[in-house]
Amino acid sequence: IRQWAGDDAGRWDRLRDPVFVQHCVQESFRLHPASPEAWRTSMCPMHIDGAGEIDAGGKVELDLFLANRDRSVFGDSSDVF
Repeated sequence: IRQWAGDDAGRWDRLRDPVFVQHCVQESFRLHPASPEAWRTSMCPMHIDGAGEIDAGGKVELDLFLANRDRSVFGDSSDVF
């Protein structure tokens, strides 16, 4: 937040808005997830685009670090706060 606000008094004033602060926290979690990956176990056979067929009991890794920076979802500035 300090880097974003810098010497801009208007940006510091925005931090008085609790909804804006909530958005800042959510954005921070998006860019810096508590765990950058998650593992899940398939409950039934399924197909996952890009991964193929997954058997029941198969392990699936979710790369939250990369997913949260997907430009097709978050746009060209997906790597910045």
